Amino acid sequence: MPNVPLLPDDAYVLGNPIIDAEHRRLLESIESLLNARSDADAEHAAETLVEVWRQHCVEEENLMEESHYPDIQRHKEIHQEFDGLLLYFLEQNLGRIMDGHQEVARFTIGWFAGHVAKCDGPLAGYLAAGCAGRA
Repeated sequence: MPNVPLLPDDAYVLGNPIIDAEHRRLLESIESLLNARSDADAEHAAETLVEVWRQHCVEEENLMEESHYPDIQRHKEIHQEFDGLLLYFLEQNLGRIMDGHQEVARFTIGWFAGHVAKCDGPLAGYLAAGCAGRA
């Protein structure tokens, strides 16, 4: 059983189907990492998390570009910063005896919750206001 609660639906569902689907995929990846029962499972889940995270960034940044989102540069910088943090945290924790992968999951879910509230929420609001070509 996971000992890190994942976010309730209303914490990541922002009303934009593209962003919401990406958030669901991220949460599923975090959950897979959290529930890994072997080093091999944890390594595979970590690779998947990085892949899903990077795809999320591409999708979200495409939405921002297409909609001329005014805070796009800052949002992209936040994505890049987290990418580096995630890779560093994975390097430091995977393969540790006991619960290294769970530490990565805790770190990721905490960061993700803040990012959704502070960055993705305003983006979804901007898109919902009719400012996007794809929303």
